[in-house]
Amino acid sequence: MELEFKYSSLTSVLHNKGIVACAQNITQQKLLEFAESCGFNWAEGPEIGEAIVAAELEAQLS
Repeated sequence: MELEFKYSSLTSVLHNKGIVACAQNITQQKLLEFAESCGFNWAEGPEIGEAIVAAELEAQLS
């Protein structure tokens, strides 16, 4: 939970500054879900195939 708070805080600061936050090397579904819960804009890795937009990530998880 503490780790999720730290990443969520980091992505929030990045979003406020207009910077895109990308989660890299997503190798498991669990990591993909964690990246989504932390607010990353993009995610990439073997579990995904290539970087995707946050809206597409949400669609994949629902």
